[in-house]
Amino acid sequence: MQRRAVLRWTVGLTSVGLTGCVGNSSDGENTYGDFFADVDNYDGERDRRDSDRPVVRVGTKANGGHFGFDPPAIVVTPETTVVWKWTGNGGRHNVVEQSDAFASKFATEAGFTYERTIANTGVYPYYCKPHRSVGMKGGVRVETA
Repeated sequence: MQRRAVLRWTVGLTSVGLTGCVGNSSDGENTYGDFFADVDNYDGERDRRDSDRPVVRVGTKANGGHFGFDPPAIVVTPETTVVWKWTGNGGRHNVVEQSDAFASKFATEAGFTYERTIANTGVYPYYCKPHRSVGMKGGVRVETA
């Protein structure tokens, strides 16, 4: 009987220890909650902390057409200028931050760019307004180095 009690106690401690790790992964795995649940090209963040001007392509193949951002999510440092560059595929796209922290105009032409310097740490989920319902979403997480 005592052996079972020790086993339950050990399993309980392990569970508590693992519970504390959920949502705190260094790759931002749980940072966005279920924001990317309906996106077929999201497989985690790309670390762009070593770049002053990381580029996110707009209108890449994803979500049943050219309805993706590539990479879909990045992590950068404060004062980084993120550049979104249109591929010219998938029709009219824009970039709208979920809380209206930034928004681009609509564009269709290849090579069009929208730039945003993000000064404050935090999480900035964004989407393409016409294609949000098919999963055209992205994210920028800003953290200190």
